Amino acid sequence: MKNKNEIQFPLGMKIDFEALGTNVGVEIVVSDKDQIVLAEKNFKDIISLYAEFENIFSRFDSKSELSELNSRIGKFNLASLHMRKIASLSLIYNEKTEGRYDPRILNDLEKFGYAEDFKTGVRKKGESLDSTLESCCKGLKHDLKIKEDSVFFGCRMDFSGIAKGYITDQIVEFLDNHGWKNFLIDSGGD
Repeated sequence: MKNKNEIQFPLGMKIDFEALGTNVGVEIVVSDKDQIVLAEKNFKDIISLYAEFENIFSRFDSKSELSELNSRIGKFNLASLHMRKIASLSLIYNEKTEGRYDPRILNDLEKFGYAEDFKTGVRKKGESLDSTLESCCKGLKHDLKIKEDSVFFGCRMDFSGIAKGYITDQIVEFLDNHGWKNFLIDSGGD
């Protein structure tokens, strides 16, 4: 007869928290008590990783790396490895989508009323979508450049279109590197 208090494996362990302006959930399937301890430690590490990425990519935090770079338009500035990778991916996706993906959309987002963090629940009514988009007419390569450990912004950027996917990929890599085979990551959405 099985003890009712005995843990049955495999067991799904889950953590839910707020990050990136949305609800995030991570679930890991564990197969023994040692893995429970490791999963609990890894959950703490994952929360820290999301916070680190938010400090890099949030356009709603005036102290984020993105906000700092957006305040230094027109010159090369030191940038983190993650920022340089996102800038590089942005150039690739911009080319692959024939310009449909364009991180220069920040002025347009703010113009249409997306100037506030979704966490506040307040969205100012902006102009209609019928207005002309301000995104730069020149190719993205003119306004976004990468040189060694620096990036150049010719105008303000918003990488949220791909940052959440990139961040999720980084969490997958973290879990893979810690030996996890069965897990689920929900990085939420707007």
